[in-house]
Amino acid sequence: MQSYHLQNRHLPLCNPINAGYEACQPNHAYGPTARSYLLLHYIERGKGTFCRGENTYTLSAGMCFVIRPGEITYYRADADEPWEYIWIGFTMDGSMPDCFREDVLHAKPLEDLFLSMKNNFAYYNGDAGDNGRREAFLCGIAAEMVARFSLLYAKQSQTKMESEMRIAKNYIDTKYASPLTVGDLAKEFHLERTYFSRCFKEVIGTSPQAYLVGKRLSAAAALLCDHGFTPTQAANAVGYEDICLFSKMFKRRYGVSPREYKQNR
Repeated sequence: MQSYHLQNRHLPLCNPINAGYEACQPNHAYGPTARSYLLLHYIERGKGTFCRGENTYTLSAGMCFVIRPGEITYYRADADEPWEYIWIGFTMDGSMPDCFREDVLHAKPLEDLFLSMKNNFAYYNGDAGDNGRREAFLCGIAAEMVARFSLLYAKQSQTKMESEMRIAKNYIDTKYASPLTVGDLAKEFHLERTYFSRCFKEVIGTSPQAYLVGKRLSAAAALLCDHGFTPTQAANAVGYEDICLFSKMFKRRYGVSPREYKQNR
């Protein structure tokens, strides 16, 4: 094991506490224990197990496990392919970014930062004296990690939300004839109603209520003209039990009543 020897200079923004790397022996374990600072371990190669509370993760190269202040954790190297990891511990001014509330991060895109710590170990742990260059170097590494992890996971979160909203759109396309409300949709996707509506509009371009109504009315128009449905039959077929409400919504969209629309086609 090799580690940086630091003084804890209480630097602003990202203050490094410790950092280093280790090629672990088979079954090498640490903990259970808690830390008073944020600690990230990047697995360069090999495998191991990370435990936090009731959660146990089997991890391999390219992954990073997160130890948050005050949480009891335990980790152990694999018996056959023990991991080699690079770590950095630091404190931050302000609140912790959401990405570090995950127990495990997919960190391959940030491997260059972790390898920079490892590859510069000899230089920054040489005759550095008390000039603080180790702390400055690691402060910059930690700050860039915070920024890049935050951007990486924000982008992944946005991609996930876009995917969910397109699934929600397809859900409406297939379920519009059932007694469906925006509240039902939000519950189906385990989201608060207002937040769901905002996300849907950002991704699809219209509110879920407007999309649902439009889907129902366009389907009703097709039933009236192409299949000979009466207005009442068309209303019931697309999810409207109140024929008066259906007629009102239909006229607002098409400018004429359902009956007139059918006669004019």
